[in-house]
Amino acid sequence: MICCLAFAGSSQALDRIIFDQPSSAIDSRKEYPMQLLREILERTKTKFGPYELQYSDVRIEQRPRLLLEMKRGEVVNVTVQPSQPEWETELPVIRLPVDKGIASYRIFLINQEDQPAFSAITSLDQLKAKRLGIDRAWSTYAIHVANGFNLETGNNYEGLFSMLLARRFDYFPRAIYEAIPEQLGRKDSAPNIAVEKSIALYFPLPRYFFVSPAHPQLAKRIEAGFEMIIKDGTFDRLFMEFHRDLIKQAEFCSRRIFPIPNPFLTPQTPLQRKELWFDPFRAGKKGQAVCSNHPSRPSNN
Repeated sequence: MICCLAFAGSSQALDRIIFDQPSSAIDSRKEYPMQLLREILERTKTKFGPYELQYSDVRIEQRPRLLLEMKRGEVVNVTVQPSQPEWETELPVIRLPVDKGIASYRIFLINQEDQPAFSAITSLDQLKAKRLGIDRAWSTYAIHVANGFNLETGNNYEGLFSMLLARRFDYFPRAIYEAIPEQLGRKDSAPNIAVEKSIALYFPLPRYFFVSPAHPQLAKRIEAGFEMIIKDGTFDRLFMEFHRDLIKQAEFCSRRIFPIPNPFLTPQTPLQRKELWFDPFRAGKKGQAVCSNHPSRPSNN
């Protein structure tokens, strides 16, 4: 399970970073933050010394237990989680969006024969009338409750896919780095699951590195290294390496985008630092915007 072991010729103590496990054997969501974390740790070896990076030996699915274990810092001491007030109060947090806030854009997993019904939706109220599947422990649950969605809750990650197939709910909102790999990874076991083609929800949702308070030196190290790779362009490069194909497949330009507020963003959210955020409607340093003149461009990022 050890992903990286790096030792430097130094008398400095070894930093042992224990990252929480993926939710299942086919869950690929940890690959990008793990690679990003590895790059950050490499950049900081001269100042902070050697490190060991590995996944936890224990799989922890429920966020309340993960928060408890993070406070202890024994079986896991670093995780990536969406912005949420409780976590930002209880744990050291590096307020730099790990995935440039791309999780703010949610596309849906549906049963494939339901695509015509979703294509016919032209208003947010019509979407809210359909049943949305979600885990009650997820941070996005409170956002959807606050915005008046019709929710059907599940108890675990894999169980939500079974509930979708059983038509316990109509759609399962996911970030693009979740929906597309999740559909692909289940094309044999659940061929009826499809990525919906015409709609996206948008609400500001940065994901941050959180660190155990039992290991305060790790927070300093990760923040310092993160700022280094932002400054030299490595962050942008890694982000695009992992997300370029997904952005293309998501086809933002052909979707109706319904913006909703996230009332749980903390005041410290770095919305003013535009270079930290993915925006398909704003040109980056090296190219044009993914979409231009889109009729439903969000205005709250």
